[in-house]
Amino acid sequence: MEERMERFRSMSPEEKQKLRERMAQFQQMDPEEQERARHAFRRFTLLPEDRRELLQGEMDTLRRLGPDERRRYIRSPQFRDKFPPPDRRLVLEMMGLFEPGPMRPPRNPDDHE
Repeated sequence: MEERMERFRSMSPEEKQKLRERMAQFQQMDPEEQERARHAFRRFTLLPEDRRELLQGEMDTLRRLGPDERRRYIRSPQFRDKFPPPDRRLVLEMMGLFEPGPMRPPRNPDDHE
């Protein structure tokens, strides 16, 4: 708990605002969506630090793209070849929780559509 507080204190005002917005979004989710979010976050936090940083960087890249660009990118060989299916699915799950647009993971992470 103390580590979380320290991380929050060290965030920039913009990062703190984004976190507050995500927490407000979480509160608006129905219980099933909240459980999916908890499960995805748990899986993310259990990854080795270097893997988390890599996936976080990918999520940052996706956030900077507009919805159409994002859709094209997640269907591209560049995205598919960069990560194994479980990592791609996790990125899409994490993004789909809080990002606007069609970010829900495909049923099969190897689907191109």
